[in-house]
Amino acid sequence: MELSSIDSQSISSESSTGSVHMASSQRLDVSMIGSQLLTQKYYWKPSKTHIMSMQFDSESKFLATGALNGGISIYNLYYGHVDATIEAPDESEEILPDGEVKYPVTCLKWKPHFGGYRSHSNVLAASYGNNVVKIWDTNSTSDPLTKIIEEGNTGVYSVDYNLSGGVLATGGADATLRLYDTSDYRLIQEYSPGYGGKVDHFNRIHCVKYNPEDEHIIYSCGADKKVSIHDTRMKDPIASILGPYVIGDALDIQSTKLLTGSYRSEDCLEVWDIRNYKKVDTYEWEPDSEKPSGQVIAAKFMKGSTYGIIAAGRSEKNVKIFDRKNGDVLAKIHGFEEMNYSMDLSHEGNLVSIGNKNGSVFLYEYE
Repeated sequence: MELSSIDSQSISSESSTGSVHMASSQRLDVSMIGSQLLTQKYYWKPSKTHIMSMQFDSESKFLATGALNGGISIYNLYYGHVDATIEAPDESEEILPDGEVKYPVTCLKWKPHFGGYRSHSNVLAASYGNNVVKIWDTNSTSDPLTKIIEEGNTGVYSVDYNLSGGVLATGGADATLRLYDTSDYRLIQEYSPGYGGKVDHFNRIHCVKYNPEDEHIIYSCGADKKVSIHDTRMKDPIASILGPYVIGDALDIQSTKLLTGSYRSEDCLEVWDIRNYKKVDTYEWEPDSEKPSGQVIAAKFMKGSTYGIIAAGRSEKNVKIFDRKNGDVLAKIHGFEEMNYSMDLSHEGNLVSIGNKNGSVFLYEYE
């Protein structure tokens, strides 16, 4: 990633000095069951405000994080320091200049190569809490902002590229799923409430996710407690799943299974069969407790040899790994000062990143 410090631009690079904090007071407790090992690798504090979103690039070289104040940080995972910051405001200023308002970075996605596996590690799509999606070229040392997409007057909460990187999907407060051709980011399709012969979403869309094996199938979910499934070659949804209440990056696909994490106390983790859209498993946050808890904000299928699910919940301010066979907790990271708003898993499945309300970013290695 070719970055240099340019004060006049909205992207800058930083040395590792002061960027990585490994103080023992910032090491959290980890409870492990079984032979797997979960160890803290890095701790960063790039912001004083919530870390709302994050994503690894597909080669696990970089991690991008987005904050409540509109700033984006990009970490070099080999050296363990911040390679770049994008639009990061001066947090010492109580009032931003010229009445400027910063909106939260609600979602980040690296654009994949054609073919779907390796990412263009320099192209990053970011959605914001107002009506904007910005496309950043993180390799640029002159003008990193390559495109601004404006969507009405409401917030954009989620973005995702399809397998080839040729289409970018967005979803947000107006309950509309939009598709853009990434050659010029023109709008090519939209599914709005009441579109076509079937009623689609009628409340906020908090998460959109393409099927990683089929670039025409996309899933969307949010405040209307519904997962809508579209084949983008058709005008109507092809199916829907009623029940999941998703408010963050808590939808994932692995082979024939769909994972939903719901912001509620019961049935907070559910697995569905995408061949017939029926529920096959339910996992509770505290399997042995009579008192329901959970309120999941982010959730992913584990990868590699671990047949599990990793999720971040609000109720206990911790992150857990569940065994998909029996629902047992395999590991728990606890001791966070505040709740976690974001989480991601590297493509190989060996790295876990966690974004906290207090502005901290934690990186764990899973063996």
